[in-house]
Amino acid sequence: MKKLYTLLLLISFSVTAQMPVNLLTNGDFEANNAATVWTGNVEIRNDNPGSGQADDNFYFFADVATAGDSWNVNLSQAVTLTQGNTYTLSFEASTGTANTRTIKAGIGQNAEPYGSATETITLTDTNETITHDFVAGFAGPHRVLFDMGADAGIVVIDNVSLVEKDVSSGTGAPNNLLLEDFSGSPNTEAFESLTSATIEADPATGGTNGSALKLITNPGGNGWQGATIKFAAGSYANISTNKTIAVDVHATSAISIMAKVEDESFSSPAAANTQTHTGLGWETLIFTFTSGSDGTTTANGTYTKVSIFPNRKADDTGWNDPVVDQTIYIDNIKSTEAAPQHQNGLQDGDETGVDCGGTVAPACPVVVTGPTDAPATPPVRNAADVISVYGEAYGTAVGLKNTTWDKSTFADETIAGNVVLKVELSDGDYIGADLAQKIDATSMTHFHIDYWLAGDLLTGQTMNSKWSNHAGGNVETSSFQDYNAAPEVGSWKSRDIDITALTVNTSRDELAQLIISLAATGGTYPSTIYIDNVYFYKEATASIDDIKINVNVYPNPVKDILNVISAESIDAVRIFDLTGRVVKQATPNKENFDLDVADLSNGVYLVKLNAGNKEVSTKLIKQ
Repeated sequence: MKKLYTLLLLISFSVTAQMPVNLLTNGDFEANNAATVWTGNVEIRNDNPGSGQADDNFYFFADVATAGDSWNVNLSQAVTLTQGNTYTLSFEASTGTANTRTIKAGIGQNAEPYGSATETITLTDTNETITHDFVAGFAGPHRVLFDMGADAGIVVIDNVSLVEKDVSSGTGAPNNLLLEDFSGSPNTEAFESLTSATIEADPATGGTNGSALKLITNPGGNGWQGATIKFAAGSYANISTNKTIAVDVHATSAISIMAKVEDESFSSPAAANTQTHTGLGWETLIFTFTSGSDGTTTANGTYTKVSIFPNRKADDTGWNDPVVDQTIYIDNIKSTEAAPQHQNGLQDGDETGVDCGGTVAPACPVVVTGPTDAPATPPVRNAADVISVYGEAYGTAVGLKNTTWDKSTFADETIAGNVVLKVELSDGDYIGADLAQKIDATSMTHFHIDYWLAGDLLTGQTMNSKWSNHAGGNVETSSFQDYNAAPEVGSWKSRDIDITALTVNTSRDELAQLIISLAATGGTYPSTIYIDNVYFYKEATASIDDIKINVNVYPNPVKDILNVISAESIDAVRIFDLTGRVVKQATPNKENFDLDVADLSNGVYLVKLNAGNKEVSTKLIKQ
C-alpha cells in the first residue's frame, strides 16, 4: 500500500498541462539537480526508486522533531518576479499518519529585508493540492518559500508551481488585482448589530473557493448593518478609471447588496453601488461606483477598504424594514486596475521609499527613531508643593498604567541613565493612562509634562493632554485639558500649564486618568511618544500670613464693592470663577483701590493680585 505522504504524479500531469509556464525549476523534484535549485533543509526522497510503478516518485521530505521558529526548517527557490504582479502558487502536501500540522508558504525577497507574502496552511495526512494567489508587493530579488519549523511532524511537498496569474478573469478588464480572498488573516469588522462576520469554508457542495467571509444579518439590528474589509498594505483598490470592483458572492435567495468603498490614506471620496444577486449560489457581482448609492458620489482614486451591506432594498432607495434574515458569503474581492505609482504601497519607479521620493512621488519623511538624551532636570521644589505622577526627579511617583481601551503599549526605557515612558501607538490616535492611585491636586497650580515625538508629523498636528477627575467613584465627573496646537518632533519639549488660568472645570480632587490625543490632516500621527517628568506643583506665592500683613481684601463675603489695601502697588487683579474663567480684571497700579463686583453672580471666586514678580491669591465669596 502506498504511504499516506506519497504524492500523486498523475494528478500533477493533468493540472500542469492546462497551466501557464511554471516559473520554477524542478518543482516536481524528479531531476538530479533538485538539491541545487532548491535551498534550505533539502531532503529528496523516493518511495520505490526505479520500479516504474506509480509510487516511483521523488518529493521533498522533512520531519520536524521539535517545534521552534518557523524558518528553522525551510525550503526555497530563487525566482524572477515582477513587483506589483499577482502570482499563483500551487503545490501538493501532506503530513504523517494521524497528524495535523501547519506550514507557511508564499513568495518573498531573497535578500534583506526579506519581505514576504505568505499564508499559513494546515496539513493533514491526506494528500491535498493547495493553491493561493500572492502579490509581489516588494522589490527583488525574489523567491518561493516554505517555512516548516513552527510545528512538529512530517512535511511532504511535491509538484510545486508558480505562474503569473491571468489577471483578466472575472471582469474582462486588464490588471485585475486580487485584494482579498479570506485565506489568511483578513482585517474584517461587523457593524450596526450584524449578527456575525466570520471566516468559514466554501458553503457550496464540492466548492473550490476555500475560505470565505460569512455574514449573517440580525433582524433586530439596524437596516444599514454590514461588515468592513480593510485591505492589506500593497493591495489598495484603484478606482480611478474603470470605477469597478468585482466581488464573488454566495447566496441561496435573491438579495440586493450595497458595496461602499472608503479611504483612510489617500483622501478619495466615499462611493457606493448596489447590485442584485439571484440567490443561485456563487455569482461574481461587478460593483460600478458611478451611481452614488446612499447619497455618495462617483469613486475616484485609491481606496483602503470596502463595506458590504446585505440588507439593501432592490430599488436602491434605502434599507429593508424589517431586516431580511440572510446568510451570504463574500470572497475574491478584486480591483480592475492597478493603483498608480506612489499610491500603491510599493517602492516602484524611481521612488526612494514606499510611495515616496523620486521625481513623481512626494518626499519621504525623515524618520526619527527616538531620543538619545534625557529631558532637562526639573527644578528643586518643596516636597509639599509637588505631586509626582511619573518620573524620578521628585522621589517616588504615583505611576501610570496603560488602559485596556486605547491602542497603545507602555514600556519603561532607560535613555542616558534616565528612565522614561515609551508609548507606541498602534492603529489609534490617543493613549490612555490610569494613575496607579487617585490624587488630590486641589492645592496645585500647574501641571508639567516633558514629551518627545517620533514619526511623521503633518501640518495641523495637535497634541492634547486631558486630566480626568473621577469624584466619588470610577466614572469621569469633570476634566480639563492642555491644547498643544504646535507639538514638535525629534527633541524633548516641555509643557508647563497654569491650571488656574484654564477656562474649564479644573476640579482635581480625585484625578484618575491622563489621556493624550493626537490629530492631524490626513489622519497621520506620530508612531511613538516618550514621556517623562509628569507632575503637578504649586507655584510659590506669598503665605497666608504675608497676605494678611501686606494685602487686605474686604469685605469678604462681598456684595457690591471690594476694597483692597496693600503695602505695595498692585499691578493687576484678576477674579476667576470655579471653571477657571476670568470674570473680571483690572490694572490699578496703586496700593489702595476699590473694585466694583456688583455684576458678579453669587458664589465662590478666586482673586489673584500681582505686585511685580509677586503673586498672592485668596478665596472670595460673592453674596
